[in-house]
Amino acid sequence: MTKLQKDHLMILLESIDSKVQASFESFSIVNNKIDNFRDEIKEDIAILDCKIMGLSERVDAVEKNLTARISEVDKKLSDRIDEVDKKLSDRIDEVDKKLSDRIDEVDKKLSDRIDEVDKKLSDRIDAVYDELVAHRNNTEQHTPQTKRTLKNVKMST
Repeated sequence: MTKLQKDHLMILLESIDSKVQASFESFSIVNNKIDNFRDEIKEDIAILDCKIMGLSERVDAVEKNLTARISEVDKKLSDRIDEVDKKLSDRIDEVDKKLSDRIDEVDKKLSDRIDEVDKKLSDRIDAVYDELVAHRNNTEQHTPQTKRTLKNVKMST
């Protein structure tokens, strides 16, 4: 190789060396940026994890509170339903007793009235019967008995 070629090769090598050095520096800068971005992402993820944990705790507290409130309202409503059921049952029993007593009273009055009317009608029927028997006996004593003659009636066939 000639000196000129050597010089030319050296210039090329220096040029390549400077380009490799520049590439290495660029790679180093990009690597640092990636590391910084990774660190920032880790911090953001850690912050989000904390926020999610806080929200999860709040959701758990709200769920616990609502469950307790639902149980409380359920108990109050069940107690109230039982109270209303008892009052209505008592009232129904009271009305049933009053109506049964009233029905028995009306039944007794109507039965007594029917017995009274039956007695009066029986007495009147007996009196009318006695009068008819007496009248017939009286009529039979005063009228002579006559024989009745039957007419001959021809039947057509």
